[in-house]
Amino acid sequence: MLTDLDFAIFEANHVDGFVNEVEPAVAEALRGAGLAQVVDGSLEFTAVGPFWKFKNAVADTIAAVVGPQSELSDVSDGLWLIERTIRKALREAAIAASGGSWRRNLFNKAIADNVLGRARGDVYPTAATVSDLRDPTEWLSLGELLEVVRSPQFDGLSWDAVAWKHFTQDIVPIRNRLSHMRLLKKDDRATVRMWVNRVKLTLT
Repeated sequence: MLTDLDFAIFEANHVDGFVNEVEPAVAEALRGAGLAQVVDGSLEFTAVGPFWKFKNAVADTIAAVVGPQSELSDVSDGLWLIERTIRKALREAAIAASGGSWRRNLFNKAIADNVLGRARGDVYPTAATVSDLRDPTEWLSLGELLEVVRSPQFDGLSWDAVAWKHFTQDIVPIRNRLSHMRLLKKDDRATVRMWVNRVKLTLT
């Protein structure tokens, strides 16, 4: 309910007309709480006082949620499997193409410099090149990982451009919500489960 209100009020900025933009179950909950009522056949926001007070109350309530949501474990586990599987598939494709020099030939200089910088700043302070890293794919950001996988060198692995477009649209926002500790949305668990199944069937 909070994530639905968050979207309608803050992201979509529907102001007091938000009651007609939320999911039916949320609208019904607002009616049950006395915050909305049907007037001349349409649902209207009826809270006493200026709308900004309700808006601030929603923001305060969202900020006060510090415990993990019930679906957090499933979403986190699914994202872990998805991303690690893509990295594994990329590593295997790179080894198949370049053999022992796969690390050096994995990506362009700009990405290689980023990867080396991260690795040196963490656990490989003496590494001179990406060839010195056990597995350079582990130091790619998700955006870089997707860029490398979709590059002409790897041609999307076994997925075409349409599949990767849908994957990016579905998974990257969920990954961002989790990494920034924002509340997960209602359909996030189902979306992650769907992509877990696709990844298991086609990239392993």
